[in-house]
Amino acid sequence: MVDAWITIRWLTNRDTDSRTKRFLGFNSKQRERIMELINQYYPMANIDRFVGNKHHDSQAREYPRWDTWGPGIKKMAVEDEVFEDELVGPASPRWAYDIAFFISSYHFHPTSLGLRHHFLHPGDIFNFQQRSKEDKLTEQGLIIAVQCLMQSASRIGRYWGVDAEDTISSLWERYVDPIIQART
Repeated sequence: MVDAWITIRWLTNRDTDSRTKRFLGFNSKQRERIMELINQYYPMANIDRFVGNKHHDSQAREYPRWDTWGPGIKKMAVEDEVFEDELVGPASPRWAYDIAFFISSYHFHPTSLGLRHHFLHPGDIFNFQQRSKEDKLTEQGLIIAVQCLMQSASRIGRYWGVDAEDTISSLWERYVDPIIQART
């Protein structure tokens, strides 16, 4: 949800038509990659790449790599805001990248920082270390995901001229605020 919020914010920040077309056109490159993998691992399926769709072929050629279409999530997050007032603190895309995306990713990736709780001394038996029950990382992750979802909905609403702020705020107050207050 964090990278979705950052991407939506970036798409709507400036040059929205060209950015959105590039984002949606990347679908062709990803479909091309999927067909390559299916044909590599399941050649008996004998699947034509796009069943003769020249439109997809020409779009796919616009992307040199199958795993990236834009400037990257960090560059999207730090781009200056031009669509509306600059967001600050936990509502900002910079915070979302630096805290929610970057630091939290160490709980999911096999880096030395992410695996630090699992280091063994010679002769020890491997087991997964449980973090403190006070950490409440899952709960925090859900709150951040809901925050990003709501910010995405608000941003899209503002971009399209639909006033959904009051509805979104009341949902936050009704469902998320009690969880946050119970944590303190």
